[in-house]
Amino acid sequence: MGADYLSKPAQWDKMVELVRAAGVCGFDTEFYGADPSKQSLVGKSRIHVWSIAIRTAKMGPRGYRLCRGWCLPAAALDHPPVRALLEDAKVKKLIHSQSVDHHSLMNHGIDLKGGFNTLGYVRWMRPGLINTPGRFKLKALMMSLLGRPPVCTFNDVVSDERIIQVLCKHKKKVKGCACEVPKCRKRKADPDGTRHDKYTDYIDAYREKKEKFKHALESIVPGHPRWDLLVRYSIEDSVAALQIEEIASETRDPAPWPYDYLPDEQGAGPAAGRPDAARGKRPKFSQAVELAVIKMEATGFPRDKDFCLAGIKQANEDEEKALNWLYKWYVVNSGEYGPHGRRLKTKVTKTGKVSIPSGTDGIWTSGAKKLRLFDSLGFPRSPVWAKGKVKEGKSKLDYVAMQWISDNHPPAAQLIAKLLHLGRIRSGRKYLLKLAAADEIVHPVCGPAGDEDERSGAVTGRLGIKGELEAQQLPKKGDKDLYQVRCAIVA
Repeated sequence: MGADYLSKPAQWDKMVELVRAAGVCGFDTEFYGADPSKQSLVGKSRIHVWSIAIRTAKMGPRGYRLCRGWCLPAAALDHPPVRALLEDAKVKKLIHSQSVDHHSLMNHGIDLKGGFNTLGYVRWMRPGLINTPGRFKLKALMMSLLGRPPVCTFNDVVSDERIIQVLCKHKKKVKGCACEVPKCRKRKADPDGTRHDKYTDYIDAYREKKEKFKHALESIVPGHPRWDLLVRYSIEDSVAALQIEEIASETRDPAPWPYDYLPDEQGAGPAAGRPDAARGKRPKFSQAVELAVIKMEATGFPRDKDFCLAGIKQANEDEEKALNWLYKWYVVNSGEYGPHGRRLKTKVTKTGKVSIPSGTDGIWTSGAKKLRLFDSLGFPRSPVWAKGKVKEGKSKLDYVAMQWISDNHPPAAQLIAKLLHLGRIRSGRKYLLKLAAADEIVHPVCGPAGDEDERSGAVTGRLGIKGELEAQQLPKKGDKDLYQVRCAIVA
């Protein structure tokens, strides 16, 4: 099988035979239909092409085995031997950011077995890479661990330029006669009834312009200018997963275990741990935890839409009351003569967001405007905020800074109490709106949303819930949760 792209069932059968003989393979998918940075792939993404790779007997100059990979179409997923291979737990599949590919396969009816998340594994074995450019992203690891530049990024595969015709501001003036004879000078109608009415038209003029655009992934098929690049890009990812796992598995224990117990295989704590374990022996990477996270993402949780809508209605009423109070307070205390109004001017941005360049409602959403108001009223600037001390020459107005001003300057207490209340109203409503607009079952994204995900939870391994709802940021019970947002989640 010298071909990189396997399009025939006979080639798929041979590939399955080789992978089963190897016992371990690298795996990767290229999908479309969902934006993994904004939503879960569960039930949404569709695979366009996918790749699989195995190790060869040859050793590379950097100490890892050279590999052979193939790219296959989504149609191959319906081939019984291929489906049986992917659902066979005896064949180990090394996948960088497993959850993304796991959910995409499930959307095609394949329950992946034998998967192993090399992203979590290299984090565990090589934590020092957190300080390298790109950290644990697959393309970055190709440079830092494998010593070779990647073929390209996904953005390079789909991004392109084309020539388009753009309407110019000027128009071309054209004169003519109804008889359609060029430069006709007649004025009266001919005996046969042909009229000679004169007219003047303006014809739009166009010019050529280069435009950047992106190909739809599913449109890149054999014969497409980007097809060969897509094939090489896809194969490279499955090959890299194999080689990264090989290097990580040969790494010495990067840190001693600081506790006097060793967790059991399910990751339980001291009560279930083995206290007789040698101190300093670090537990192994747990693929069981990776699978539990994937299952949690796939299961999701239902939400109560009626509860959300009722809370939104109440929040809107409370916001109006708060804004009316703040308007009256501003008229009396600001020292400005007016004209006064809550929304003297409004402007809609390209994204559809309404901004208020003039009016009191625009003050409470703008840190710069609030700071000018506070300075004019003689409020002190807070030396602290939620992340510690405020740097010299800087100013902060988050909830910690506002509370400090209120505690240390009594004349500010009444206004700041109302501003903090307004913030809690809007915070609660924001999450209610997200829950109301979400699907009946909300599927969280608890890990990276692909190889290019740069968010903090994705690069550090912290399981911060992203996607349609940032569930770990829901307001806590008490004064901060005015609308009991967590009650919208049906247990």
